[in-house]
Amino acid sequence: MPNTAIHLASYKDIGWARRGWKILSAGYRELAPLTPLYVAVDLPGKGHMVRLYGTATKGSDVNLSGICHQLQKAGAYCSLNPDG
Repeated sequence: MPNTAIHLASYKDIGWARRGWKILSAGYRELAPLTPLYVAVDLPGKGHMVRLYGTATKGSDVNLSGICHQLQKAGAYCSLNPDG
């Protein structure tokens, strides 16, 4: 998923992840050109989690690195390399 999505948060279930997207997208206009992507993962020591990513639509000219940088500058969590 590198360079196609940015990791925005992790939640215990899909319901919280969906609420998280609504809150984040309402609070950060930088997320406007992105759509949410929810990925279930099992993390050692944490168990089942749902990662929330913001992803650009195919063929769009969105600068994910720039969006992530702006979110970080505003105090939000954002990672271009969620597995790192």
